[in-house]
Amino acid sequence: LKVKGEEYFDIEGFLVANPDGTQIGEITELMQMPGQMMATVKTLNGEKFIPLNEHFVVLIDRQKKLVVVDLPEGLLDL
Repeated sequence: LKVKGEEYFDIEGFLVANPDGTQIGEITELMQMPGQMMATVKTLNGEKFIPLNEHFVVLIDRQKKLVVVDLPEGLLDL
């Protein structure tokens, strides 16, 4: 899977943040699910699952080890 020319690989350990810079957590595992890749993210409120697709991933900065996501409201509450 790709997002704006980026492939989802080797991003375990990357920090996940909102577009405003608010940190969500750290990617601890990547899972290939039917139709998309999912990231397990360790947050202050436990593990959360974030779909990695072109709709949610805004930026992957490999130098900063950062993934910026714009998630629908409530997704992290599941």
